[in-house]
Amino acid sequence: MFPPLSSWIGAAASLLVGGVIGILFTFAHHAMWDVGDLSIPIGLILGLIGVGMYLFGLRLLTETRVAAVASGIGVVGAATFLAAESATGSVIVDDSVYGWVWMVGVGMVTAAAIVAPTRKGEPERRDTMGRLRNESIEGSE
Repeated sequence: MFPPLSSWIGAAASLLVGGVIGILFTFAHHAMWDVGDLSIPIGLILGLIGVGMYLFGLRLLTETRVAAVASGIGVVGAATFLAAESATGSVIVDDSVYGWVWMVGVGMVTAAAIVAPTRKGEPERRDTMGRLRNESIEGSE
């Protein structure tokens, strides 16, 4: 027996939205805000905060980790794809401090959101199909 179709559609939608967010923030991670002699990497800061808010929000809104994992794959996959060199030799995520902080930071934020505890603070009790298990033991009433 497979999980219901709605689970697959939700995971696919989360993967797609995560990919779009990953693309948008990856393009914006080099934005700088110059204040006098100081350059603040505002794109990098807001990008990591935005990815974290999105992924942690999914963890709070859903009972399982499926949406957060799918979105995390989308975000990290998009950032990794844009870090690769194209046929013309151009890259979006270059080999600089900001590029490394972006790639490592996205991975760390994604991992933290995926392993975040459930809302109730107790482990999920689910069967192999993703359904909640019954709290009572069969035959003990």
